[in-house]
Formats: sequence, structure tokens, C-alpha cells
Amino acid sequence: MLIPTHNHGPLLRLAATSALAQTVADLEVFIVLDGPDAATRAAAEEVARSDTRVRLFPNPKGERNGEAHRHVALQEARGRIVCYLSDDDLWFPDHVEYLDGLLADADLAHSLTVVAHPGGGFHLPYVGDLADPWYRRWLAGPHNFIPLAATGHTLAAYRSLAEGWSPAPPGVWTDLNMWRKFLARPDLRMVTGGRPTMLGFPSPARLSMDLAQRLSEMESWHARLQQPGAWEALRRQATDLLSLRAAELQRDGLAARAEFEAERDRLTESEAALAKAREELTRSWAEVTSLRAELDAVRTSITYRAGYRLASIPVIGRLGRWVGKALAGRPSR
Repeated sequence: MLIPTHNHGPLLRLAATSALAQTVADLEVFIVLDGPDAATRAAAEEVARSDTRVRLFPNPKGERNGEAHRHVALQEARGRIVCYLSDDDLWFPDHVEYLDGLLADADLAHSLTVVAHPGGGFHLPYVGDLADPWYRRWLAGPHNFIPLAATGHTLAAYRSLAEGWSPAPPGVWTDLNMWRKFLARPDLRMVTGGRPTMLGFPSPARLSMDLAQRLSEMESWHARLQQPGAWEALRRQATDLLSLRAAELQRDGLAARAEFEAERDRLTESEAALAKAREELTRSWAEVTSLRAELDAVRTSITYRAGYRLASIPVIGRLGRWVGKALAGRPSR
């Protein structure tokens, strides 16, 4: 289990506690410190003293989020799988057990995430399917539905990559940069689990909260979830939300399909009207063409050409104009 950390201090203690309380006891926990402040270092050392399964990897501040430090630590990993935990998230007690089962037939896997609201409540925002090629292509863009703390992979698959954890390019999320390295390998098997096994407290939604407020929030959740059956109750509620969301998606899909069919019918009617107008235009053009042919015939006739030539003679032309004026000025009887 690898927990990267930088400056979340006491939040790390709660996160690590959830890692050490897994139903799978045979594990090793690597806490990778990326230029930690004093509070974070103290929290990491306290966790390490409390359990021999914990190892610390202290480092100076690395580039970006210290991704390269994670790669160095994984060179010393001995387990079959690697799971990641953010230093401000909590695992359900069966998280590792669940991912271990998924990774029996896959190289990269992730479970579903329950995201806590700062003011209370929760939702499940990250939904996708790694087995679906469309979602794998979607991850090539600025999208990600795979949080770090919900993800695991086999150590063998990681070591088969051309490059492991490394600083992400500007504008690319650290985790997504790593997942894309797996996605670039079509021979690797990937799966999405349908069970919520991680409770997340994303930092972007908590920018207005100081560390003490964030700690109070996590402690409140942690205390509630220590009650008998609390984790399973949260999972059932989350699953119910998923069912409601699926129903909403189905409703929206049916509504979109009905709208599409209505638009298709309108388009069919417009095409029929356009075809009729095209036929009328074709008939009109045929009539114009016929009239033009008749006019050309008249213009090429001997009578027309003779009259045109006589009118062009000056004397006859003036005579014709004089006769016209005379007739126009003749008094009527």
C-alpha cells in the first residue's frame, strides 16, 4: 500500500489508520514523504511507530507532486498488488480485499468512490468502465474517473511498463498521467469494480477550509464509521444512489431518444417538402428552357432578321419613328 504525502499532517494519521485496519492483514504500507512539513513528518513517524508493517520513505520536495519518489519506493515492494491511498481519504475495511479479487484477472483495477460533501452528505461522481474501449479513449483527453485512492494494479504489470511514476507534463493530472501509461499497453487487462470501497475528501472542494477544519470533518466521518455495521450501511446508501442515478440516466436517455426520433420525423417531412419543391423547380426550368428555345427560333427566323436589318437602316428607321409619332398624335374620332 503506497501513501504519498506532502503537507496534510494529521490527516495522514487517519488515512493510514484505515489502511492498517484492512481485512487483509498481510500487507506493507509505504508512506512516501515528498518534502514534508514538520506536522506531516511527525504524523508519519507516529504511524510507523504504531505498526511494524509501515515503512517511511523520506525525500526532499520533488518535481510536481514527487511522482518520481513513488517509483523509487516501489522498487522495494514485495507484494503481488499495489494499492494507493491519498493522505486525506479513507478506505472501507475491505478495500484491499476487493481490489485483490479484481486483480486476480486484471492488471489494473479500481473500485467506486463515495465523495463526502464538505457540509455533510455524499455522492458518487466518478462513473466509468475501463473494460469499455470508449472510456479508455475518453481518458486520453482532459478527463479522469479513476481517483488514486480507488486504484490498484499488479506489481508485475507496473514493472513491465516502459516508464513508471514520473512528473506529469504541465496541465496533466498526476494520477491520469500514470493511468495513461497502462492504457497505452493494449495487452494489459483493465477492469472497473461496481462496489464502493473508498471515501474521498477532495481538496479542490475544501479550499476555504483550514487544516483543523478538514481534520474535524475527517474525524467526524471516521468516528461514525467505527460503529458496528456503519461501513456497510454507507455502502448500501451509496448503492441506492447509484440505482437512482441509473434510473435518471435511463430516463434522460429515453427522453433524448424520443427527441431524436421527433427531430428525425421533422427532417423526413422537410426532405419530402424539399423533394417536391425540387420537382416543381425542375418543371419550371423545363418551361423556361422551352420558351428560350422558341425565342431563339423566332430570333433566327427570316422575317425577324429582315425586320431587324430594315430598322437598322437610317432612313427607314427615321421614317418608322416619324410614322409612329404621327399616329400617336392623330386626333381620335
